[in-house]
Amino acid sequence: MKVSDVMTREVTTVTRETPLKDAARLLAVFQQQARHCQMEILPGPGKTLRWYVPDGTRDPATGELV
Repeated sequence: MKVSDVMTREVTTVTRETPLKDAARLLAVFQQQARHCQMEILPGPGKTLRWYVPDGTRDPATGELV
């Protein structure tokens, strides 16, 4: 199977609703990560601010990794 065959198949199965569903799914993932986000000010003269979701963080509702 060639890459062009796979690309053609993917393009032909896309509908008008697919981008909206993908956008909604990505927004839900972003919002979930934002709810679990923490910040840390690193030591040093730059006082760099770091935002992150700690490794191993799980969603309390589903138990899945965030």
